[in-house]
Amino acid sequence: MDSLPLLQNPDAVIGWHRDAALHGGAFVAAARALAGDMPAGVRCLNLCRDRLNFALGFAAALIRGNPTLLPPNQVPAVLNEIATDFGPVCCVSDHGKTASGDLCIDLSHWPLPVHSAPVPLIACDQAAVIAFTSGTTGKPRPHARNWQSYAQGAMALRARLPIGPGAALLGTVPPQHMWGLEASVMLAFQAGCAIHSGTPLLPADVCAVLEQTAGERWLVTTPLHLRALVLSGAPLPRLAGVLTATAPLDINIAKAVEASTGCRIFEIYGTTETGAIATRATASTARYRFLRGVRAEISGTHARVAGGHVHALIELGDRLQNIKGAYFDLEGRASDMVKIGGKRASLSALNLELAAIPGVLDGVFHVPERASQNGRLTAFVVAPGLTRDEIIAGLRKRIDPVFLPRPLIHVTQLPRNASGKLTRDSMSELAVLAVEPSSLHCP
Repeated sequence: MDSLPLLQNPDAVIGWHRDAALHGGAFVAAARALAGDMPAGVRCLNLCRDRLNFALGFAAALIRGNPTLLPPNQVPAVLNEIATDFGPVCCVSDHGKTASGDLCIDLSHWPLPVHSAPVPLIACDQAAVIAFTSGTTGKPRPHARNWQSYAQGAMALRARLPIGPGAALLGTVPPQHMWGLEASVMLAFQAGCAIHSGTPLLPADVCAVLEQTAGERWLVTTPLHLRALVLSGAPLPRLAGVLTATAPLDINIAKAVEASTGCRIFEIYGTTETGAIATRATASTARYRFLRGVRAEISGTHARVAGGHVHALIELGDRLQNIKGAYFDLEGRASDMVKIGGKRASLSALNLELAAIPGVLDGVFHVPERASQNGRLTAFVVAPGLTRDEIIAGLRKRIDPVFLPRPLIHVTQLPRNASGKLTRDSMSELAVLAVEPSSLHCP
């Protein structure tokens, strides 16, 4: 296999441009025209906020043979550093934000094609994307993946899900994030789905956009956004399905969303290096199932995966347990494990227990770097209606006392990024501020 098509179904609607349905063939025509405006031999820094605009810039870069850079955020200093490190760069934007580079293409207004074009074949070994880790464990690191890995990964995900041509994908995660790209753009390319242009965040906005979207609707989101939807009490419309990733999903949230929407939630597990590699139906099982062809091997406490769309043996940062055939349990990141008083726990598991306390809107456990903490954990919590003692009492019913946080600090919000993650730098800054609680706007 030397090449794979950009799209699987050129006759399907791929999105709506200026309130008009855009079919795959016309989308390809627009992408080919845009590719002609791009210089060869550069990297494309795609900053588009509109998801269909992003998809167009991504497709044009593939056709031109240029890999797309997915920045971890759009802070000017970060964008300029990426442009310097990976230049020459062609910047594609639809809202005026750019980075230093030789060329910037404005995609805020592009004409609706009046004709279709044949779907191009993209070389399997062509570098498609250079993505950056989120920074939760340190400085974001770049990882390149080729077109075959992305296309085959999306095909494997499509084969696992009850989704097909005509479904509309609405994402709450930016397309620059690996999860947003794979589930709301690449899945659309390979399953004949339609890309919704927006990225709503507030529960009321998510519900409103879903209500306005006709046909079979799928929500591509994160556990943080699902939790916010449930806590808001906003009336969720009927959905065909929900895809979620980036952090463990609480089973109670999964059941609440399924009961409200009448659909199934599929939780996806993957990494920046591998893409999506496993799924589970969280409301009914804790076990994950690898996508077709993917297999794991364990060496000591480390797990490595290969096969399917994962073309090299890649070591995971997470601990896998009870591997039986294609099924496994996910214990959490190796760096996520803490040991206090001879007992071990996962920070992710502790975070889920904290978030499950009624009245807690958001919260996170943190391992302080200061030796004076004597091994104790710190917790930051958004819970305007609860006192510290009430939260500690709730935790006593859920976790071993050795993991109770000292201190527990109220904050007005946590410094989450667009995908709902907390980077190491942002948590370190928050921990420094904890020395002066008044700076955290404690109630």
